[in-house]
Amino acid sequence: MDFSIGEFSAVSGLPPQTLRFYHSQGLLVPASVDEQTGYRSYGMHQVEQAVLVTTLRQAGLAVRDVRRALDDLDRAGAMLHDHAEAVERRRRREDQAIGEARSLLTSWPEVRTDRFAGQVVLSAPVPHAEAGTREGHVVDERWYDWERAHRSFHDTVRRLREVAAARGLEQAGTAWKTPAAETPRQSADSMTVDGPHWLAKLPVLMTDADSVAGALPPGVEVQSWPGRDELGIRMPGPATTAKYSMALSRLVTHHLDGVFPDLGPGGPRLVVHDDAFELFVRAVPVDEEEFPMIEGFAGADRFTDRAQRVVALAQDEARMLDHDHVGPEHVLLALLSEGNGVAPQVLESLGITLEGAREQVERIVRRGRRAPSGDVPLGPRAREVLERSLDEAQRIGQSYVGTEHVLLSLVRAGECGTVATQALVGLGVDPDRVSREVRQLLTTFRS
Repeated sequence: MDFSIGEFSAVSGLPPQTLRFYHSQGLLVPASVDEQTGYRSYGMHQVEQAVLVTTLRQAGLAVRDVRRALDDLDRAGAMLHDHAEAVERRRRREDQAIGEARSLLTSWPEVRTDRFAGQVVLSAPVPHAEAGTREGHVVDERWYDWERAHRSFHDTVRRLREVAAARGLEQAGTAWKTPAAETPRQSADSMTVDGPHWLAKLPVLMTDADSVAGALPPGVEVQSWPGRDELGIRMPGPATTAKYSMALSRLVTHHLDGVFPDLGPGGPRLVVHDDAFELFVRAVPVDEEEFPMIEGFAGADRFTDRAQRVVALAQDEARMLDHDHVGPEHVLLALLSEGNGVAPQVLESLGITLEGAREQVERIVRRGRRAPSGDVPLGPRAREVLERSLDEAQRIGQSYVGTEHVLLSLVRAGECGTVATQALVGLGVDPDRVSREVRQLLTTFRS
């Protein structure tokens, strides 16, 4: 018994348009097609195939997967099992997303102040998690796979727990991780694909750190993290690049009188929970009286403790060279002398040392004739560098001025040709590259 397409549509429950589409895809090929009229006819035996195709499509299988199942019925059961697991994972993600949405709509994440108690921790680098390929984009677009990174972190924490248990150490709090930027080598490696990008920290109770440190396996070390005031924020759900960037942006732009967020070494702490994550940064009080030298221009109170210390160190560098005022070259030397913060990390990663920079500066300007008496004032070019660092911070969207903004302003001032940028060129480093490296490192901190 043959059916017209209209009759077969009524029997199978599939609209004629769908039957034509399935015909084009090879799922339900008519028993015969009139070459002159294009008239399609179906046989009674094809109703069974229509039932199977409809059921598989209603189960959510794509047309190509239905075709694969029909072509290999022996594997169809395994294919359906894999599909069911994928559907279950999608449902879990949707349930999780609903929970996150409800949390965001009910209570938007807010920055809070907190106190981090000092801890002794076991520290180890988190092995790099291979990047994934974002579905729906071109094949070679790469992205950071936070889910794999978190699994790698938890594996590292389990290993640290085993190390602690083998040495009779008791865990003393929730494990957390921080960007791998505690040394210049780590900072340089963290900017590569292979990393490592994170360091796992496991708090432990320990009375004699020295006796334990010598018995630790390679890659594991004992660290003492002092107590500190922090700014923190809690984000619902697992971390993603977007949510981590949002959290970090909220923290670094949060205005609190007399306090600035510090992203340098010992900077962000990421605490991972089952249904959320928390991000903390050190909240450092601004001591305006400790470094009075930068007073006198608008925005001086926004300089971080390190940035203010750089200004004071620049004065020392000028005095060491018997110069009667502070210039951009002394600011460059001071950034290297400070040793901590984003700017020194970038300069050291480019192979610039304090000794090498001093030799270049002395080669260009030489020493003064006599040692200056009293305070060494800021020269006009150095003052311009500090003032323009405020613009650099504002351009990036940050409410404070750190060593990174001073360095960006320093190389930007080099457009006019300063001793500092001449010294960089003499060391074989393009000032524009310094600027790019700073911005790339800041992007890494955010993402």
